[in-house]
Amino acid sequence: MSNVWRFRPLHLEILRILESRGGLVKDKELYDALRRTYDLSFSQFLKTLLTLEIQGLVLVRQLKENVRIIELTPLGRRMQI
Repeated sequence: MSNVWRFRPLHLEILRILESRGGLVKDKELYDALRRTYDLSFSQFLKTLLTLEIQGLVLVRQLKENVRIIELTPLGRRMQI
């Protein structure tokens, strides 16, 4: 991964990916998609998801052990640029 600054901030890229995939995605799939562009640890990924959840932009639900479903909220849909 290069250390080049990306045009789109991580939280906006998460919202964009969720929107492009119908608003619902597993955490592993979302993390893998982000890793193609961002040099990102899983810990950083979870912190960003927590921030988005606190802001009311996504819902994170535990499907089973170590599997989360991330869902875009109506507010998150309106945040698209």
